[in-house]
Amino acid sequence: MAIIYSYPELLELQGRDLLLISDLSSENKPTMRVELSAISAYISKSIQTGVTSIEAGEGISIDQPTGNVKISAEGGTGDKTFLFQQVVPSSNWTIIHDLDKFPSVSVVDSSNDTVQGLVTYISKSEITINFSASFSGKAYLN
Repeated sequence: MAIIYSYPELLELQGRDLLLISDLSSENKPTMRVELSAISAYISKSIQTGVTSIEAGEGISIDQPTGNVKISAEGGTGDKTFLFQQVVPSSNWTIIHDLDKFPSVSVVDSSNDTVQGLVTYISKSEITINFSASFSGKAYLN
């Protein structure tokens, strides 16, 4: 049997082209063939993609004539907010924001439980929050 990379490259795929696969659901895990069109149908049926619902609030409009979703904030007189996500667990969070004020701060961990920390205002655009333990989560600034 030839080495895989020695076969010529197929530049244009078609639905009737065949691939070799291992059937892991069978006892002996035999090598089988499958058409690309069957793989495409499986993916379309099995994987849910895209936006399933959108709920717009005050000052937000949704334009969806072509299936594309566009959300734009028009007008709106509310206060500015900022969402910070701490992905890597840490006990000291540094947050740089564009609110140009000393915002109120609410913090939740990755389970959405409220967490208390010591907030220090460095400037109108930077704060630090110190916690007793490292964790990942979100900080809501308002």
